[in-house]
Amino acid sequence: SKNPLLGIFLFAQFMKDIYSPYSRKIVIYGYFEKLINSKSKIERIKVLFYVILGVIEFFTINQLSSISFIILFYVLPILCTLVVSSVKSGKLLTKNLLSSILALVEYLVMGNLFNNLGLWSKFVARNSMKINNGEIQISNNMLSPLQIVFVIVLYFGVGYLIYYFAKKMKNRG
Repeated sequence: SKNPLLGIFLFAQFMKDIYSPYSRKIVIYGYFEKLINSKSKIERIKVLFYVILGVIEFFTINQLSSISFIILFYVLPILCTLVVSSVKSGKLLTKNLLSSILALVEYLVMGNLFNNLGLWSKFVARNSMKINNGEIQISNNMLSPLQIVFVIVLYFGVGYLIYYFAKKMKNRG
């Protein structure tokens, strides 16, 4: 029996990842199918969270300010990792690692979609500003190597810091 969440996820993933090579889709779908069919409810909730987040990002990118973008793409995934780490089941490092992987995959898929549909260039044009002698400039490519390194360090670094401090607190108590 197929899980109904799998159908929803595959459709959402197809909509977001339409420009990727087919072979990448199979790898991504296989990974998420394992998560969705896992016995852990928290894993299913994480996948559903990122699907919903991706849909929200897709339908609001034309209205997002820079601050809203930061909240949706950087703050909410970190909060998800914090919430997941507070659940008292499973290994904390594994939960944080999986949460970081999900956040990264969601970022890469949305970045690919936004770049291919031209939504990112519109976002950059709308949110870049010149103030007196200063300038707020946004990268022209959401998937530039520097941006991807930043996202990896952010998601996995915060996941590790949560694990590190939770372990220290556990050892003290």
